[in-house]
Amino acid sequence: MTSSKEASRFNPASPAWPPSPASEAQREAARRRRWRRLVQRIALALAIGLFLALAPTPVSLSGWLVPAQVPLAIFLIVILIGKALYDTFFWDRYPR
Repeated sequence: MTSSKEASRFNPASPAWPPSPASEAQREAARRRRWRRLVQRIALALAIGLFLALAPTPVSLSGWLVPAQVPLAIFLIVILIGKALYDTFFWDRYPR
C-alpha cells in the first residue's frame, strides 16, 4: 500500500500539483547530469577498449592472446556501454 504522502505526490488533485518551477529546474539539472555521466562513461569505455586493443603483448603470451585481444576489447566495450545505458535509462526515479 502507498502512504498518503506518496499518493498525494502523484495525484493531480493534490495541492502540490503541478510541480513547482524549482522542482522542474532541479529535474532538468538532474537529467543533464545523467546525460553528461553517460557521455563520460561511454568515452571511458572507448578509451579502455582502445588501450586494450592496442596494448603491446609480451612475447610469451602472443601465441594465444593476439588473436583474442581485439575481440575481448570489443566485448568489454559493448558490456561497459550497455551498463552505462542501463544505468542512465533505468535509474531509480522514486527513492524509497
